[in-house]
This record gives sequence, structure tokens and C-alpha cells, in this order.
Amino acid sequence: MAILSILLSLLFIIVAVALILVILVQRPQGGGLAGAFGGAGASSQSAFGAKTGDMLTYATVAIFVLFLLTSMGMVWLNQSLFLSAAPAEPDAPSRLAVKVVSPTEIILTWSDNSRNESGFAIQRSADGLTGWSEVMFVDENVTTFTHSDLTPESTFFYRVLARNTLGDSEPTDAIPVTLPAAPPAEDQPADDQPATGGEGG
Repeated sequence: MAILSILLSLLFIIVAVALILVILVQRPQGGGLAGAFGGAGASSQSAFGAKTGDMLTYATVAIFVLFLLTSMGMVWLNQSLFLSAAPAEPDAPSRLAVKVVSPTEIILTWSDNSRNESGFAIQRSADGLTGWSEVMFVDENVTTFTHSDLTPESTFFYRVLARNTLGDSEPTDAIPVTLPAAPPAEDQPADDQPATGGEGG
């Protein structure tokens, strides 16, 4: 876009200079701009002896059309650059995945597809449809979150969305997470064990 803007600006300058020069070449004695287009009050001879309405006049019209088209192109490009630079909601993250580390801990990872997010909101729901609650908000460019102190054998749905000052993106697809059961507690040796008797005398 920046290169195209520079090229259009250079073309605009070149066409504008060419338009001025071709009008001056055709300017009749005392006829002014009207004479360049064969208007009233112009003599039939230009400053260089060419008659108005000949090829130079056609060239003037062609260059003037090119001048208008170049001007319109610059306006369109500037509007496009302005709209692309305007603030917008962030793009949605994707590829949400989960790794169960233990019966009480999981690790979520996702792909960052936005360049203007303030951060990412991690949300959880019991059924994956309603009752979404935000469990954490992480900074921009962060693509992982560890959720600890969970309840073993519980099932929840998780999703992630990007956020900035203009609002939230669309969330990722919700994924279910079922935690395994906690391992059974190991038997602890009793403190009061009967003493083993010694040899009898």
C-alpha cells in the first residue's frame, strides 16, 4: 500500500505538470485556457502555430482525463489506508488445545491470530453452551495458560477469546476437559507398633 501510494503521487505530479505544459503549448494569443479547448474569444492559431482542436487539444483532453483518474485513485488509496489503520476488534484465536497434567491441573494452548489485542480471556462453562465464566485474562501475545487447583473427575468446557478496548473477538471452539481421578492415598505406617520381644533367658 505504501509503495502504491508513492507511485500514485509521482504519477499525479507528472500528469499535472504535463497538463500545464500542454495547455501552455496550445495557449492562443490572448485566448487563455478557454482557447486551449477552442473556446470563444480565442484565435485560431496557438502560440506555436497549431490550430486549436487539433492533436494537441486531444492530448490535453486525454491528459486531463488521466489527471482526474489519478486524483480519484489517490483519494481511494488514502481512504483505504485510513480504514485499514482505524482501530478494530481483534481477530479470533484458533487451534485451542488442552493437556491434562494431573487430576488437578491442565495446560491450555492456542494460536494468536491478531495484532491489536490487549490480551486473551480464558472462559469456562459446565455445559459448553451457557454460564461462561472468566477464569483468567492473560497479556497480549501470550498463547498458553495453566489452570491449577481443579477438582479431580470433574468435566468442564473451555474457550479463549481475544480482547481490546473495542470489544471481544469471536471465541474459539469450546473443548471439553475431563480430569482423571486422584490416585489413592498410600497407606501410612502406624506410629504405635508392638515391640518385638527379645530372646528368652
